[in-house]
Parts: sequence; C-alpha cells; structure tokens
Amino acid sequence: MKRFLLLGFFLFLSVNCHATEDQGKLSDAQVKHIGIYCKVWGFLKYYHPDVTDGNINWDSTFIRIYPSIRDAKSDLDFKKPLMDLYQSAERARDKNMHPTTSPRSDDEISIVQFGWLEDAPTLGDELSKALQKIRREFKPTNCHYIAPMTGASNPDFTMDKEFTEPRNDYPDEPLRALAASRFWNAINYFAPNKDLIGFPWDSALFRYVPAIVAARDTLSYQMNALLLYKSINDGHASTNAPWAGEYLGMAWLPLAVSDIEGKPVITGSFDYPTENSDSILSSLGIHRGDIIVKINGNDADSLRKSRLPYVPGSNDAGKMRNATLYLLRGKPGQNAILTLASPSGVREVTVPFSMHAVSDPWHTQDRSGVWKILPGNIGYVNMGILNVGQVPEMMKDLANTKGIVFDVRNYPHGSMYAIGEYLGKKKPFVYFTIPDVTNPGYLFKSDKNMMECGGEERYHGKIAILANEKTQSHAEFTIMSFQVVPGAKTFGSQTAGADGNISTIPLPGGVNTIFTGLGVFYPDGRRTQQVGIKIDYEVKPTIKGIREGKDEVLERAVRYINTGS
Repeated sequence: MKRFLLLGFFLFLSVNCHATEDQGKLSDAQVKHIGIYCKVWGFLKYYHPDVTDGNINWDSTFIRIYPSIRDAKSDLDFKKPLMDLYQSAERARDKNMHPTTSPRSDDEISIVQFGWLEDAPTLGDELSKALQKIRREFKPTNCHYIAPMTGASNPDFTMDKEFTEPRNDYPDEPLRALAASRFWNAINYFAPNKDLIGFPWDSALFRYVPAIVAARDTLSYQMNALLLYKSINDGHASTNAPWAGEYLGMAWLPLAVSDIEGKPVITGSFDYPTENSDSILSSLGIHRGDIIVKINGNDADSLRKSRLPYVPGSNDAGKMRNATLYLLRGKPGQNAILTLASPSGVREVTVPFSMHAVSDPWHTQDRSGVWKILPGNIGYVNMGILNVGQVPEMMKDLANTKGIVFDVRNYPHGSMYAIGEYLGKKKPFVYFTIPDVTNPGYLFKSDKNMMECGGEERYHGKIAILANEKTQSHAEFTIMSFQVVPGAKTFGSQTAGADGNISTIPLPGGVNTIFTGLGVFYPDGRRTQQVGIKIDYEVKPTIKGIREGKDEVLERAVRYINTGS
C-alpha cells in the first residue's frame, strides 16, 4: 500500500520554497515602487470623488498602469506613471458635482497616519500637494467600493470584482499585484483591530506583497497570499483558496483531536450519520485519550509546528487548535497509519480518510441531547445544537433546576437573546468600534449606545458557562451576554479571541478572504479580540481525565452550582 504523507516534511519544504524563493525576482527599487503604487491607488480608491462615485474603473486603471510602475528604471521614471494614476481620476472628475468641503467628526478614532501624503521627495511635489488637497477637502458620503453591511455596519467589500471569468486560479502579474493591494488597503482603512496586528502595517507592503507579485504558479500565489492574510493575527482571517484541498486533501480522519497538555490527543470521533462516538473509536481500535505520536511515520508534533506559519489565529490557543485539526486531512480512498501512545504502550492503527467526517472544530461531539438534567438536579444545555425555537421548551424543562450549565465549547445558533429573556432584566453587555465607511481610516465607538440582553428574571438558579479554544466569534458574543446575569461564572480556558461580524474581501483568482469587521468590547472597555472572553475559573482537560471519561471543565462548573465556590 502506498502511504500518504499527510502534512509531511517534503510538502512543507515545498510550500516554504514557494512562499519565499520568488521574492528575489524583484529588485529593491521595484519592491519600493510597487508598494508606494499600491498605497496611492488605495488612497484614491477611497478618497478621490470620482473614484468613490464609480465613474472610473479603478481596477482596470491599476492593471493598465502597473507595468510602467514595475518597469520604472529610476525614481524619476516611477513618478511619471504614479502621476498618471492620479490624473486618470482627475480626467474623469466632474468638478461641479462635488462639494469642496465636508466636515469630519472630532470624536472618531484614527487608525491611519496620513503623513506619507507630504513625502514630496518620494511622490513628487505636484502629486503630494494634490493628494493632500483631496484628503483636506473631500470626504466621501457614498463609495462605489465600500458600504456598511446591513444590520451590523461592518464594511462590505462585495462591490469589488472577483475576476473569476474566465476561471484562472493563477492570475496574471498585474492581477496578483491588485489582489495584494486590495487586501492591504482594506485592512489599512477599515480593520477595527489593526492596532493588534503586531507590526507596522505599512511594512506588509514590502514584506509580503513582492512574493505575491513574483509568484510563479498557483500554489505560490495562494501560499504567499495566505501569509499576508495570516499576518493580521485574526482568527477570522481565513480564505477559500483551494490549495489546502489540493495539497492536504479533501477528506478527513473521522476523529476528534484536541491539544491537551501540549499533545494531539484523541477525544472522540466525528463521522456522520453515525452518532455513537465510542463505537466508531472501538471499530478503529482507538481509545479516548490516545496520543497521536506519528502519522505515516512523521512526528505529529513536528507536523503541527510546520503548519503554524500558515495557520490563522488571534492567539496561540486558536492557532494550535487549527494546526492540530489539520493533522486529520488527507485524500479520499487513502489511509493514515497512526502511531498512538496509551498507558498500555505504543501501537499502530490504520484509519481511512472519510468524506463524511466533520471538517471544522465547532461541531459538537455530544449529540445525546440538546438539554438534559444532570445528577443533583442541574440543567445542561448544549449550545452547539440548541435552536432558537427550542428555547421556551428548554427553559420550561429546566425551570426548577438548581442551576444551568450552558456549554459554549462549540458554535451556537443565535439563541442567546431568547435565553436572555429568562435570566434577568436587560443590561448592556457589549459595545463596538465600527469602521466609518464615509471617513476611511477612522472608527467610531458605540459605547454610548451599547447592546443589551435580557428580559425578566424567570429563572432563579445559578448560571455556569463553559468555554475553550473552540469558543469563537458568535460563541464569544453569546457568553458575553450570559455574563451579565448576577452570579454567572465562566469556566474553561482562553477562547479564540475572534469576535465581531466578518467582512469578506473578494480577490482575483477566485479567492476570498475574511477578517473581523467590528471591534468588540465589554461595557468596561475590556477588549475581546486576541484576548478572548473573561474566564472566572481556568480549567483545562487533562490526558488522564480524557482517558477516564471525565469532562473536568463541566465537573468544575457543577461544583460551583452545588457549593457556590
């Protein structure tokens, strides 16, 4: 039997070569010129009146001028096409249709430094003055390329063209440069958590964009673009790029694996339509608590570490969750030989890859019931499978319990407000920083108009909440709403730290990427992005506990309900 090297060293050596070696194809001068070009193009896209009005095809303009930028032999040669970019917008301008002044709010938060507009030696004196004038006198009220998303007001970029017809996973160089420029500028002007990236965002133009531009094939383009997306340190910064499916496989091992005590540990199984996790494991000769030591002879810990440079995440917990998950990927019809360690020793088992296995970490393993009453008259709710319509019946069944444990180590289905109606009076639990699409580069705070959750106190028992690294986005938001209930306590470990509605950026090559489009804060100003939600009692599962069939986080929550401590 031919072995499939899942995430093997050779693959990652190949990937790393694709992600680095192409950068030498551009000179330092070209890197500088392309970076500045992307920056000026983005500023004009969001600030020049006739570009924002959609009177000129700004993507086509980028593509037309790009070769002159790339081939410029000197800074003087570079300034000519750069000025042509500005004049392309000016030639389309109907000066009678745009006001010359527009006031800006004084209480907004700036996320962009515009001092670069005054860099006449780099831009040229004429262009520098023209850009400063636009910045000073024009504020777009409506923009063809950007709008607030209905409801949440996070930025909507869906007016950007995807360039998918005809289908081309490896777009031409000008389109690759456009992809990098589009993403960089979207983050530059509209990412509410830009200050958490961890390095000056300007440097990304010169650190990542050259390799995307010089990419020699589809894999190189997608992998180098992935490094750019991942660099914003946002757990939402995923992409639909097909490289993973092609190189890592579209099938999965039907296993649930978590990072426990620094090891990839089997905690259950995922395979539909079968719902009995233990029977699946037994049929494979696997036990809960088995440590994956090797996959097809390759060290599992080394495989995870080799994956980390390409794994998005807001914090280490979220990144390791994703890197551990990717150990399970493979190709349909093939098998993985797992070397497993347990108290009885080390052994090998062969596990087939399945197209029916779950492909993300948020599916709940326990499907024995949406809610139930645990020994001691304590209610338990699996938030990962509870639907809004079930809330009244659930609360009726659990009305006389001593307390309720809400398990949010999964992805809820929008039931938080319905549940809140039973837990107490309305209270503010969150406010946002929201990108101002009429004032690119600025955020406004909703702290004077916080969101509330609640109704009336119809349930009088204690509230306990469970969380871990799988608690992300709406799950974190859900817990924040429960935490305003008097006496409610949260048990578990650091959550993924990626909260807030997502915004999608369409890019050439049929690739879309997303990022967190709102900044999320507790009423007291505590931030959730990268940090995660507040944990009252830190509890982590142990390998010993997994092998004994315990849920140590749940047990600690039950103890709180029983004893108050």
